[in-house]
Amino acid sequence: MKVAWICYSADNEIQKLFSKKKIPEQAPWISSLKKGFFKYKNIELHIISPNYYLNRNINFRHKGITYHYYKRYIFLPKKVYSFLRMNYITNFWQYKHYIFKIINNIKPDIIHLFGTENSEYSIGILPLVSKYHIFVTIQGFRNKIPGNNYIDKQRKIIENKILPIIANKLKFVSFAILDTNSITKICTI
Repeated sequence: MKVAWICYSADNEIQKLFSKKKIPEQAPWISSLKKGFFKYKNIELHIISPNYYLNRNINFRHKGITYHYYKRYIFLPKKVYSFLRMNYITNFWQYKHYIFKIINNIKPDIIHLFGTENSEYSIGILPLVSKYHIFVTIQGFRNKIPGNNYIDKQRKIIENKILPIIANKLKFVSFAILDTNSITKICTI
């Protein structure tokens, strides 16, 4: 079975592979959950994430998991790119393109999106909802967080696009009982 996670991926274990840039671990539940997949040889796990370490596309295998990191900034230096809010102007076209291409190369049996609140990866699910089985873990709602600056407003708009589309287009409802020692059951209703 091929499983693709679209998520934030910068943890202490991967940090050791990229010693130049220190990135804080912000999603320890993802790091813990992937440990449960180590012993299952019949599950091919792919983790798709923005490249928080280097500004380039990179694919690598580490401990049986294939990582697909994609560029965060193109054409312009990071500060200029961020100042111009290029992602919001282009509706995150770059991320949607990278994620779509990676997913279509993998052809997973299921895609697991961890959170809808981070536009750097969550928006990539939109072109995929009619083609793949999708499982979404909602980690919180951006709409429930105060903040009215430009970026907060844009992230809320993106979340409002993702949630109804996923709710309307899901082919099935799934749940998984998972912990760091075992993957006990994946069910379809």
